[in-house]
Amino acid sequence: MYNLYIDEKGTQETFKMKEENSHINYGSDKMELYVGAAVLIHKEKEKNLEKNFIEIEKKYKEKTQRNQNIELKTKDYINRSKFKYGFASLNKKHIDLVNNIFSLLRKNDVLLASFGIHKLSTVFNYRFLDYLYKMTEKRIGNAHLFYYSMVKYLQNDASPEILKLFFNSEIDNKTIMYDIKKDLKTIIDEFKHVKRMKLQIANYKDLYKIIGKMNQISYENVSYPKQGYKFQWNKVYQNLDLWFEELELFKNIQRNQIDIFLDNGIPKEPFIKLGDNSIKVGIDSKDSVGVRISDFFAVIIGNYVTLLSNNVKNEDKNINKHLDKEWFEFNEEQFNAVLSLNTYINTQYIYSVNIDTYFDNMLLFVVYIRYISDFKSYEEFNKNKNVNHGQKVFDNYAFFAENKYKEAVLNENMTIQIYGTLKQANKIGIKRDL
Repeated sequence: MYNLYIDEKGTQETFKMKEENSHINYGSDKMELYVGAAVLIHKEKEKNLEKNFIEIEKKYKEKTQRNQNIELKTKDYINRSKFKYGFASLNKKHIDLVNNIFSLLRKNDVLLASFGIHKLSTVFNYRFLDYLYKMTEKRIGNAHLFYYSMVKYLQNDASPEILKLFFNSEIDNKTIMYDIKKDLKTIIDEFKHVKRMKLQIANYKDLYKIIGKMNQISYENVSYPKQGYKFQWNKVYQNLDLWFEELELFKNIQRNQIDIFLDNGIPKEPFIKLGDNSIKVGIDSKDSVGVRISDFFAVIIGNYVTLLSNNVKNEDKNINKHLDKEWFEFNEEQFNAVLSLNTYINTQYIYSVNIDTYFDNMLLFVVYIRYISDFKSYEEFNKNKNVNHGQKVFDNYAFFAENKYKEAVLNENMTIQIYGTLKQANKIGIKRDL
């Protein structure tokens, strides 16, 4: 029997417009993604795990002169100011704490599933899901590639006026697409000769053509809900459901052997569909080591995803922005922490990390951690000090991104061949939500 503890970072139930900067309001965490972490602990090992975890916390509090009666939260030692370049920024007492926790988790065979759900994707999905289904039914375009490219455009290049349309209940979807088409034309004309933008402009040209073809197709018009766009909790369920299937297949862990514990604020309803599981809600982290461990992963992954993504953003369209060299300036303890994290990120299982249809942010994190971990030792890594690691990560990212494009095309074509339409495959539970 097992206990599954779930925590999250970047939590938002609804998405609304942030008037002062004409962009979606990303909440107090300022995260473009919702990041969830689910840790699975064998009940026979949990008591010993709890005892040793509390002892690690106690020793850290003693070293840092913290009140033993106040809960130690992950954000106390891993926050954006202390984590600017990930583990490479942590001082000795913080990195020692991280490595001690990783060591304890490995000894007790703790398993992790993590998932990132893009918030702006939720907004686009809400209004244009039927549009995407009709696109594939009419054989006008690939829904996954269109979805990815459209969200990338909305996230990075769309004018503020375009984003405002999504949050206006009086504006219909055809008007939004008409204005997007005009905005895309402006971007294409402005940057068509910029070498760095070659692939992106080609994608935008495809969007432009598809929108033109879809003008004659009728589809469901979904207006902006006045209470705001709702978070897609069904995606969290689907991610865990796939992981449960892998656990059954490769670990012989049956889903009915798993009891679920949800941190404060996580609703019960999305998890009922996972099976005949005991589900407990409103678990306070100060009373639960399991929730504190899931928080440990959610905070680390959430901060990595956000900070890495922010570091490569570039206003200059003429040059590629690579990760700063500080992301690769490790001492041995910091390097070992990355290797430990990698054992939970790049695993033998497909669904231990679930990446959304718009994958840029989460994929960059996975690729960065994998790149560092491809060096088998700190000594080997140090022999490559003169290597442009930022360029290497960029090249690796481009390779894996291209594979995801191809995978999206193949999977969508196969799904349509077998089930007729994406909508039908989703309806019967075969196809995940876009």
